[in-house]
Amino acid sequence: MKARIPPQKRLSRDTLQACADYANSLQDANNVRIFKLSCRVLHEYFGFGAQRITKYVNMLDELIRQNADNEVFWEQTDREMKQLGLNFADEKYEDIIGEWKKRNGL
Repeated sequence: MKARIPPQKRLSRDTLQACADYANSLQDANNVRIFKLSCRVLHEYFGFGAQRITKYVNMLDELIRQNADNEVFWEQTDREMKQLGLNFADEKYEDIIGEWKKRNGL
């Protein structure tokens, strides 16, 4: 009989942590790219200057940090996007709650 070892148990905690850190760094890099592209669009197509773009980036960053684990905020945002006629995919609220529980040791 062969024993089945789940992938999480095959790797050391240090290796799993390094993988998680790497995944987070990729996510951070992608977020910066999205910020840059949105700033470029705001400047080229809507005439925003450095001051307005800086304010936009700061406000967006603050909203993200304050509400990253707040499923109510994301639910409201999804509802507002639908009212505007923008067809974004809804957030996966179970993932948001699960991430919050993991960060808080629950």
